[in-house]
Amino acid sequence: MLEVLPIASPDLVGVRVKGPVDHQDMLNMLDEFHSKVGKDEKLAMYIEIESFDGFSLRNFLRELRLMSEEYTRLTRIALVSELAWYRRSAMILGRRLPNTNLEHFTPIQRDEALIWACEDELEEYEEI
Repeated sequence: MLEVLPIASPDLVGVRVKGPVDHQDMLNMLDEFHSKVGKDEKLAMYIEIESFDGFSLRNFLRELRLMSEEYTRLTRIALVSELAWYRRSAMILGRRLPNTNLEHFTPIQRDEALIWACEDELEEYEEI
């Protein structure tokens, strides 16, 4: 299940992963993504992985196609998980998102992860 987290920042999409992720979960996340991003805007993501039972290969390829347009809009991803999940995720995400800054945080660093994910937004605010 992919739970969209209620995050007030207009430039940040947050999700929590628990168990298997299906196509409807991805569509829900995409709806949240589209509600926050304009045509040329950039977004950051906050992802908490509690457990992940994966996709079938067919579903994984379908989800990659579904998200391929959105990859270019991501500037940074804060990944909150145990270290083993980070290693697996970084390998996959690093290949698909070479221009996106990916940072790992442990579960007790959730607050720091949210702050880090919003740093681009905070830097823009300071410039004003």
